[in-house]
Amino acid sequence: MACVEKDLEALLAHMDYPEHLRPQLRTTNALERAFVEMRRRTRPMSAFMNDARCERITSALVTHLNAQ
Repeated sequence: MACVEKDLEALLAHMDYPEHLRPQLRTTNALERAFVEMRRRTRPMSAFMNDARCERITSALVTHLNAQ
């Protein structure tokens, strides 16, 4: 209970935002989904030839996910 009392303000920070955004803010589902999508798209490639290619594909995927 002491931990909850100490961190109560941080635990309820999502309440400062509009109601329609709260479910997305109080969970890590969006972040977890982004990692799953990154693995799904890069696994078939098996290996990247160099760092530039790896950065290019991850940048494109992050840009795509941000647009959604």
